[in-house]
Amino acid sequence: MISQELTHKLLTKNPYFNVSGLTSSEANYICERIKETLKPIQDEIANLETHTSSLDGEALDNFKKVNDIDGKLANIGKLYAISAFFRSAIKEKDNRLDMINTKIKQVRDEQDSLLAGIDMVELLAGIDMVELQRLINVDMEDYLLTLPLSDVMTYKTAEAKASHIGKFIHNFDKIRTSLTKKERISFKEVGEQVFKIHHTPLYELDELQQLQNYLLSEHREYESTVNAYKAKFREFQNKSLVAYEEEYNKRSHERQMLLNEKVKAETEKLIAIKNEIANFKIIVPNEFKPIIDELLTVKPL
Repeated sequence: MISQELTHKLLTKNPYFNVSGLTSSEANYICERIKETLKPIQDEIANLETHTSSLDGEALDNFKKVNDIDGKLANIGKLYAISAFFRSAIKEKDNRLDMINTKIKQVRDEQDSLLAGIDMVELLAGIDMVELQRLINVDMEDYLLTLPLSDVMTYKTAEAKASHIGKFIHNFDKIRTSLTKKERISFKEVGEQVFKIHHTPLYELDELQQLQNYLLSEHREYESTVNAYKAKFREFQNKSLVAYEEEYNKRSHERQMLLNEKVKAETEKLIAIKNEIANFKIIVPNEFKPIIDELLTVKPL
């Protein structure tokens, strides 16, 4: 977005421009005419000779006295000043037009960046883009929020029991090995005495086997309940993704339309500035007018 300060700088007419005067082409033509006019005068001054030579009355050269040297130097200075003034004005006008052209090329990227920095809640009619983004990251807790308390308790209970029973079953082989492999009697030496220690099983192997079978059945039941809720969660997740895509596409379209409007408005503003600059005429200072009129009478524009 072009600032007011830059707009003022681009549109100021000081010191070279006004609503009347010369176009850049006309000013450039005058500079070329000055260049043509300067060459013979400069050559005459640069090749100034102080003597002419002859032999027995026969001229050995065609050197002539250069008259009005100071007048010629003053004229050179004036012509250079006029050319420098017009060249600077042409360059300034071209620089301003180049700057506007660059700005026009950058409009879409600049407006896109500006939109990216605006709160989308305000920009897009109350839609919270942060909340929308959560639709692609829903988790089990988000799904549970949609269920009644009874379902939440059923899932949480089944999940907890399946987890803890699963951990116990995982260690069951270690328990069974300890029960069957551990010696019933061991000996422990304390000083000079040896003590006989009896190891009495706390469980029967059949009893543990029955417990394992029961727990496996319980675990399968709880796991089945958990998996059923997870399957429903995946459906919930898929619906959330679909909802996200629909809303995102809708909002992206709205954003693109808004971006296009802003780009169009800003481009029109810049083109208006460009046209105004293009219509600037280069001032002809009063002290330059007699010389310029003389140059133009030799070969009119």
